[in-house]
Amino acid sequence: MWHLKSVSAVVLVIVLILFAGAVQAQSTSAGDAVHFLRNGLGARALSMGGAFVAVANDATASVWNPAGLATQSGLHLGASYENQFSGLVTSQFLGGAYAENTWGVGLSWFNSDLYSVYFLSAATELGGLSIGVTGKVYSFAYNLQTAGGLGVDAGALFKIPLDGLDISLGLVTRDIGWSVIRWHGLAQPEEDHAAWVTRFGTAVTGRMDFGSLMATADLEMALRRPPNSNETNYLTDTVEMILDLGVEVAVGDFALRAGLADVGFGAASDLQIHPTLGLGAKVMGIEVDAAWIPNDLGATYLLSVEFGL
Repeated sequence: MWHLKSVSAVVLVIVLILFAGAVQAQSTSAGDAVHFLRNGLGARALSMGGAFVAVANDATASVWNPAGLATQSGLHLGASYENQFSGLVTSQFLGGAYAENTWGVGLSWFNSDLYSVYFLSAATELGGLSIGVTGKVYSFAYNLQTAGGLGVDAGALFKIPLDGLDISLGLVTRDIGWSVIRWHGLAQPEEDHAAWVTRFGTAVTGRMDFGSLMATADLEMALRRPPNSNETNYLTDTVEMILDLGVEVAVGDFALRAGLADVGFGAASDLQIHPTLGLGAKVMGIEVDAAWIPNDLGATYLLSVEFGL
């Protein structure tokens, strides 16, 4: 039965790819208008290099992979604070997820200085394959200028239990069809596009005497803007690919994490490798996670708190 469901997921991906190739947009935008979301959020995920698509089992699932909502149970509430580039930028996240039996829903809010993003997600599980969808509302404000837009994400998560190992395969495609961001308050209204980002992820967890060891990897392919009419170098100019890697060692109620983020390759990639570190602890049912990410502009620090009912 799972073969049929896996084929359905593959067909969905093929349809999306064909749709991308069929788009004949007259685009002069710079594209990648909401790049900040490509970095992800949450101290646990980002301390693992941002390789979280095949995990997505906490309150941030709406952002990483909505299919992960169906793999949870009960009510989860989470919050995160991020201090980027030694205080140049700060951001906050509030999110909640509720799951029961084979379905789950999530509601989240992310804010950073000039912009806010609202997420509403739903997911269901079908014989080991979970699928989910997220609707997003973008809101920006700067001086007398405002902007807004709508976006849609879709994701899938498939778990393969083996002797001594738990293997997860994840897929998420974000801002399907290049979400349009429209600016107002200018002499003439302008619009830009979010990058259409697809991420493939895997997570392998081994149970050991001392606890557990999980290794994760995400491969991201981003189409930063729609193609222009008669454009001949579209893929060369716009495709960006990165690889994120992470590891988590859990011992009792404590966890140590590390990763490599933004390992860029491909003609349009101009990214640097960022090592990441983090730790987590559970105290009276409350999970507290911290992360540290060095950067040329200054280190980024994150603190997340989550509890379940």
